[in-house]
Amino acid sequence: MGRKKKNPNVQRYIGKKHTPTYACWSSIKSCCLNPSHPQFKNYGGRGVRICDRWLDFDNFYEDMGLKPDGLILERIDSDGDYEPCNCRWVTPKGQIPNQHLGVEDWIFVAVHKDGTVVASNHRGKFAKKYELDAVEVGCCLDGELEECDGWRFKKLINGSDIKLIKDAKLLF
Repeated sequence: MGRKKKNPNVQRYIGKKHTPTYACWSSIKSCCLNPSHPQFKNYGGRGVRICDRWLDFDNFYEDMGLKPDGLILERIDSDGDYEPCNCRWVTPKGQIPNQHLGVEDWIFVAVHKDGTVVASNHRGKFAKKYELDAVEVGCCLDGELEECDGWRFKKLINGSDIKLIKDAKLLF
């Protein structure tokens, strides 16, 4: 009987396992794949997946790089999966508009050049419904773009503006 071989995957992570980048990767894997995880219902339980490539830490690290201090991983489309084209590092404050918040917490109004007015509390669903790029919608909401395919956006946070929108029954 020979000695038991060590798992080569364990050896690859020596020196990385106790880093913020590894902790972030491990957390998203657990939230998406482990039904016992307390946050599974908000991720894997509602269909959010981690791409096959990112099941391996080295691939995640290659795509996202070292986790910058003070930043967190955001899915650009919060209904989308954890994959390279849908993730970026942001400040926790920068992620707030992309979280699943109630209408009372965050909403936006979109006005199309043809006069269509829509209110929504989820940019990903809005983008999908109107066949827009969710990243561009986010850029408009963040003030980085003026419009997206004829749509202009106004972000509303709490207060009377939201009450006016709710009273007008423009929500879909």
